[in-house]
Parts: sequence; C-alpha cells; structure tokens
Amino acid sequence: MKLFLFFIGITMIFVSCNAPSEKSTKTPAVNQDSINTAQYETELLNKEMALLKDSIEDSKLDEKSLKANYLNERKKRIALEKDYAAETLITDSLTKVIRSKDKSLSMLSEKKQQKQVQNQEIKNLITNLHTAINQLRSEQQEGAVLQYFLPQFSIKHVKIDTDNLGHIAEYNHEDYKKHLKDLSKEKKSRYVIDNINILDIETKENSFFNALYKLKMSLYENDNRKYTTNTMVSLTGKRIDGELKIASFSLVEFQYK
Repeated sequence: MKLFLFFIGITMIFVSCNAPSEKSTKTPAVNQDSINTAQYETELLNKEMALLKDSIEDSKLDEKSLKANYLNERKKRIALEKDYAAETLITDSLTKVIRSKDKSLSMLSEKKQQKQVQNQEIKNLITNLHTAINQLRSEQQEGAVLQYFLPQFSIKHVKIDTDNLGHIAEYNHEDYKKHLKDLSKEKKSRYVIDNINILDIETKENSFFNALYKLKMSLYENDNRKYTTNTMVSLTGKRIDGELKIASFSLVEFQYK
C-alpha cells in the first residue's frame, strides 16, 4: 500500500512536471481602458504638436505681417510728411502772395484816398478862386484873390466876345494886381457862377498839380443878364507849406448873348 501510494505520488509529480503550465501558456488579459487612455494621450499629443506648429507658423506670419505693415505705415508717413512739406511750402507761398497783395491793395487804397483828398482840395481851390474874383466887384480886395497864387505866376486870357472879336491878355504877378484893382471898380456888374465841370486832374507826389475844367458864368448889369460865358481853364500849381498855390492860369473864354 505504501508502495502503491509512493508510485502514484511519483507519477503525479512526473505528470505535473511534463504537463504544460496553465499559467505560462495562458494569454494574458488585455486592459482596454489603458489602450484607450494611451490612444487619447497620443491624439492629444498630436493635436498639441499640430497647435504648436500652427502657432509657430502663425507667429512667423504675424512677424512678416508686422514688418510689412510697419514698412507700409512708414512709407505712408514719409509720403504724408512730403505732402505736408509741400502743402506747407505752398501755404507759405500763398501767405506771402496774399500779404503782398494785401500790402499792395492797402497802398493802392491809401493812394486812392490821398488822391481823393488832393482832388477835393483842388476843386475847393478852383471854386474859392472864382468866387473871390467875382466878389471883387462887391468891396472885395485883390488880396483875397492873390492868396491863391504863388509869389510869382503867369496868366493868359483869350476872350471871344459877343461881337466875335478876339482879345488876348497876359499878366504876371505884378500886372495881375492892377487888373484886379480895375475889376474892383466895376460895381454895376457882377458874375454868377452857373457851373464848374472838372474834366481832368493830374497830381504828382502830392506836390504838383494840374486841373482842366469848364467854367460857365453869367454877367449881370443892374440885375439884368447881359451875356453868358463858357470858359475852358487850365490851372497849374504846387503845394507850398501844405497849401495849394497857382503858378499858371490859362483861360479861353467864349461870350454868348
């Protein structure tokens, strides 16, 4: 019996040694969760790598864009600066032109105003002169006429009377005084100025002047009109101590009944 059990034991040991081990030949069990996790991590890593690559490409693109934009903006700025410089130059030039025009206009305006003042002075001189001459016949003294003349002057008077007879008279500063005294004696006659028409006035440097005008007057004797005169007058003079004085006085007179 013991021998039999021993033999069985040996046999079992032998069989146990030669039989393939279930543990060694059995296929190990696969963990699906681990596989899924590994695949997810791989995909995630690939995505991260793709994003990183895109980010790198984007950063390169952004750098190029920034450089391009910078260069474009710089070109625009340079162009604007050139335009601004050109516009500034044009503006400065226009400003100079406008100031020059304004100065010229101002000077012209001043000259025009000055000429208007001079012309008015000459008109006043003409009116006052003939008024003073006409008033000689009414107790006026010859000095009232001579005040409008220079110390030395000349007068030429051409007259065509109502009978179509010509008369020529010339006076200097001495002869004219006598002529004025003779006029002051004619108390029965008087001249009335009907109209003074200024035809032209020429001045130079606010000093010399010449006036051409037409004078129309009527002669009355004992309040009855005897005849009318149309006279062309040329009057030349200069300014002395701020006052206009006559140097030359020329008249051509036509008398009409």
